[in-house]
Amino acid sequence: MRMFRVLTLTSMTEGLALIGILMTSPAMANPTLIGTGQISGTATDQSGLTDVLSDGTPHNRLGGFGLGIAYTGQGEQYVTVPDRGPTDGTTRYIDRVETLTIHVDAGAGTVSPSLNKTTLLTNGSGQNFTGASSAIDTSVPSSSLRLDPEGIRVGSTGQFWISRSLLPGETRRTGLRP
Repeated sequence: MRMFRVLTLTSMTEGLALIGILMTSPAMANPTLIGTGQISGTATDQSGLTDVLSDGTPHNRLGGFGLGIAYTGQGEQYVTVPDRGPTDGTTRYIDRVETLTIHVDAGAGTVSPSLNKTTLLTNGSGQNFTGASSAIDTSVPSSSLRLDPEGIRVGSTGQFWISRSLLPGETRRTGLRP
């Protein structure tokens, strides 16, 4: 069972300090396109899910993960989080982390992504987090099963950190650990 930590900025001051650090870094360089790669729009993940969502999308559809991607620090391994699922939060899409190998051959100008693993996200009780807006608990937002992932980062010990949109009436959420 995999849990995760959710990070949110608690004030504009923190956000501005982070932006200041990023903007003043002397190591910035102009980006250069090395190559392109693709994953089929009908590819499936390794979740083991076999049902179809209410909008007709296969629940194991691999996609929607350009939002958040992070290097793991290990070879060509990356983790990525798809958004909350199709149709803006009206389906019971189970949130997940996809682990990819992304091989880059700068000389050939190719980028070759391949899926290694799919990890469904659960809370400490084993309940799946979902992109469904109906899973929002407005009376106790911290116990809500709604998760709308926006980004992912990998820590020095291999744990990952997922940022997400806040829930109605919520100003910050912490306490979930990998």
